[in-house]
Amino acid sequence: NGPEYLDEPATLPGLVGTGRTVPPVVAPPSRPSIPTLAPVSTESTTVARQGRNVVDGVPRVVRPEPPVSAPFMAVPPRPSQSRPPVTSPPPVMEEEPEPPREPVATQRAAPALVSAWTAAAPNRLPLIAGLAALLVVALGVAGFLMTRPAPTGYILVNLPSELRVPVRVSFGGQELDTSKPGPVLQEVKVGPALVMVSAEGYKPFTQQVVIKAGMTPTMVVVNLEREKQVARVMIVTQPPDAELKVDGQVMRQKGSSATYFGELTADTEVLVEANAPGFKPAQQRINPTAGDKPMDVQLKLEPDGYEVEVLSSPPGATIVAGGKELGETPARVRLPLNVKQVGLKLRCHDEVEVDVEPGTGGTAGQAKGRLKKQRGCRQTGNQTGARPAGVGAIAP
Repeated sequence: NGPEYLDEPATLPGLVGTGRTVPPVVAPPSRPSIPTLAPVSTESTTVARQGRNVVDGVPRVVRPEPPVSAPFMAVPPRPSQSRPPVTSPPPVMEEEPEPPREPVATQRAAPALVSAWTAAAPNRLPLIAGLAALLVVALGVAGFLMTRPAPTGYILVNLPSELRVPVRVSFGGQELDTSKPGPVLQEVKVGPALVMVSAEGYKPFTQQVVIKAGMTPTMVVVNLEREKQVARVMIVTQPPDAELKVDGQVMRQKGSSATYFGELTADTEVLVEANAPGFKPAQQRINPTAGDKPMDVQLKLEPDGYEVEVLSSPPGATIVAGGKELGETPARVRLPLNVKQVGLKLRCHDEVEVDVEPGTGGTAGQAKGRLKKQRGCRQTGNQTGARPAGVGAIAP
């Protein structure tokens, strides 16, 4: 168990005496400590300790210094053979890490930048003045461009001359005025735009154009294609002022003598009618076809009577035809086609039947009659044959 006691006196360094002496006990060398990394955690209790353990974002290595060996004090001998108690070495205190230091380059660059900025202060005034002037000029140019009117040009849209339905013309989404007949001329903004033309019964027409500034218009020729094939017709009536209807719809009013030009659906049968006073109604069914030339339709109305100029001697005789009194002579009356005679009657005169002489070349016919006066009959009142008041019949 080791020589704790010596039979012979011995001299040890630092100890003098005889008999049993105890040599100094040296603490065993401590094991080398393992370096530990001070963790950088967001859950540190204090920001100061986290900053001290981190240098430039890298955890700092803390190496604790080895403990200093110290001799144990000699203890008096004990009667027992047990070893003296060994005192544990004092705990090693962990050295706190030093706070991080700024890099030397940063410490040196900061004063240099301040010095350069201070030294260049007088030279910055022209640069600042130039930038301010440039900003003022830019704002002025922008204001001028925003306030001046946009350049304009003209567009001329030629519509088909045979178009008989309302038409709409738009330029870049803007409706143009089409209230006046003929081509559409209007002032518009310059630049590219889309022209659209639409009309009932036609397919829409579109064309991309570029309007140039100036007085010279940009011309657009419109070609409209029908959604359905149509046929053009020309209808002439006799007499020319007869009322004209197509499938019951009035196309020309009574009294108008203009020749009718129209468009009808091709390969579709329609009924054309004409009416005029003093004429029998006329009608005709037609089936026009598409083509370059219009279809010619003639409607001649037969008169339902004829005009006759009736004269009598003496005048003032009543004109009778078809059982109806038509007036007093002299007069022009219209007679039915089947009536070839007119009757004349006058107070105190014998009634006579007069044949009608037909006219030639469209002229009116004539009917002349002489009335014979009755004997013993006295005329009272109007000598022209007018009936006196209260008289209900003509005396024989």
